[in-house]
Amino acid sequence: MTRSVAIVGGGVAGLLTGHLLQRDGHRVTLLSGQRPDDLRNGPIISTQCVFGPRLRPERGAGLAFWDDTAPVIANGRLSIWLEEQCVLDWSDALLDSPAQSVDHRMKLATWMEALGAADGATVHHRTVDRSALDALAAEHDLVLVTTGRGGGLFRRNDELSQHTEPQRQIAAVYLRVPDGADDIDTVRWSIVPGAGELLVVPALTFTGPCHAVVVEALPGGPWDVWRDRPQAGELWKRIRELLRDVPREHEALAGTTLTDDRAALSGAITPVVRHPVAVLPSGRAVLGLGDAVVTNDPLTASGANSAVTAAAMHAAAITEHTGAFDAEWMQRTHDAWWTAPGGGRDSTAIANTLLNPPPQLLERLMNSANDHATLRKFTGIIETAEDPDWLLST
Repeated sequence: MTRSVAIVGGGVAGLLTGHLLQRDGHRVTLLSGQRPDDLRNGPIISTQCVFGPRLRPERGAGLAFWDDTAPVIANGRLSIWLEEQCVLDWSDALLDSPAQSVDHRMKLATWMEALGAADGATVHHRTVDRSALDALAAEHDLVLVTTGRGGGLFRRNDELSQHTEPQRQIAAVYLRVPDGADDIDTVRWSIVPGAGELLVVPALTFTGPCHAVVVEALPGGPWDVWRDRPQAGELWKRIRELLRDVPREHEALAGTTLTDDRAALSGAITPVVRHPVAVLPSGRAVLGLGDAVVTNDPLTASGANSAVTAAAMHAAAITEHTGAFDAEWMQRTHDAWWTAPGGGRDSTAIANTLLNPPPQLLERLMNSANDHATLRKFTGIIETAEDPDWLLST
């Protein structure tokens, strides 16, 4: 049964849902405030590490454009540092299959162009206010809103939202891979208690393979040094200095340079869960997904992975449904994703727990240098976004 679906937002959730629905024979209209060249010529949007199982929906939709060129992330490495000394250093292969990271400036621009060229799909480049949403809802069987923060449409769910302010000050840069670099197939996660976390992800950008470096600084801690939102070169200078707290990464990265003059980002995110259904002035309902309804800190790489899961489950539910897309169906579809293993509830619980880890968890990790099973379980939780209760167990 062919349905007409309007999607507001050109991020991972919106574009992947659009491609999956188009593949299944539906008529898709996607609206984005940005054009492909706006994305390509702008600053980095985010960093991401999409784990193997989450890459399958992308490949199923014919969107695996970078499998032959992106670094193959086959391994993970976890380290804990105290006073510039490494007290835990553990690595292993990723659980399921290799992960992948592609600069979203490239990825989203290419996906948007591909959707616009596909049969039965149309892409418009304009912003959408509430009156325009009402018009879309009148013209389509279903409207999905996937823009970050949901355009103010979706109410905060106070019961499920733990935070009212950012838990980290975040900075990210894309760096050229140094000559002779090792660990180019390994995502590296370093924890510095009292300062924050450092992630180094092998990625692909316009210039080729690179390292996507993300710093998660505890507010008020020694790494909290970019609230003035410095330009790219100055931001990298400050990150390079704090890398001294992780000597191995300082040695590996301090001598390299930004991939381009827009390869930097700084900011802060307040994690929040919102109600997924919004009722417009006309009485018509629209459904939110992705960052529009669940926004987590990127500490656990939940953003892109959660968006892929949401897109795949929502697209399948739309194709399977033969009745009206009313508010009850919308809530039921969201709840199925929220409660699924590795869905919204699990990924949110994991992100929130690791933003404020219980002392016994860090102690347990630091005492597990020779306990492969414990460390494998911990890193596996991040990869699969499942079993958050283990993080709170003693």
